[in-house]
Amino acid sequence: MCKRMHATNRANTANLASLMNACRFLAALLLVLGTLATVPAFAERPDIVWMAGGHTWSVTSVAFSPDGSMIASGSWDNSIKLWRVSDGELLRTLEGHTGVVWSVAFSPDGSMIASGSEDDTIKLWRVSDGALLRTLGWHTDDVRSVAFSPDGSMIASGSGDKTIKLWRVSDGELLRTLEGHTWPVTSVAFSPDGSMVASGGVGTAPSSYGVYLMVSFSGRLGGTLVV
Repeated sequence: MCKRMHATNRANTANLASLMNACRFLAALLLVLGTLATVPAFAERPDIVWMAGGHTWSVTSVAFSPDGSMIASGSWDNSIKLWRVSDGELLRTLEGHTGVVWSVAFSPDGSMIASGSEDDTIKLWRVSDGALLRTLGWHTDDVRSVAFSPDGSMIASGSGDKTIKLWRVSDGELLRTLEGHTWPVTSVAFSPDGSMVASGGVGTAPSSYGVYLMVSFSGRLGGTLVV
């Protein structure tokens, strides 16, 4: 009886080894087929310079550095990644957010990156080494959009809490809160001279998803554009 049990164990071990070998072969075959399948796609798309995988979830925002040498990407995986444009190499990953990164923006001189997140914060990062410089946290809902002023002295942030906030970059101080939207603010942008901020929002009626134009220093609503 012991001999039969020993023989049975040996047979089970052999079957398991055969199954593992078959799995390895199948995995290798799928890898080869997947690689072959991508070759024609690239051959037919000469306009694609490179494609990079590195995030583990959807990419929500991308931005070029002012000199065009880098790309920053924000993702549902809560991270920001920096890529070299010339060859697509991943330079570094910036981690610290605890929610989706909805928006990324380079400072005008390219030395910093601002990121807005589902965790209700804006984070300011140093590009050269990826260090987190400060966290700005006065919003009460997702930060959907961030933008630097043309001179780099301020950051505007738009949020699900229906407000736009203006921050001083040098020390992170909240300068003012701009109100007027009745639904989440999804996009913000400074005018070229930095005197105004435009904001876009979502809603359920034209009056709630118009474009708002505000004077950045006084916070006065300059007008509402409804498409």
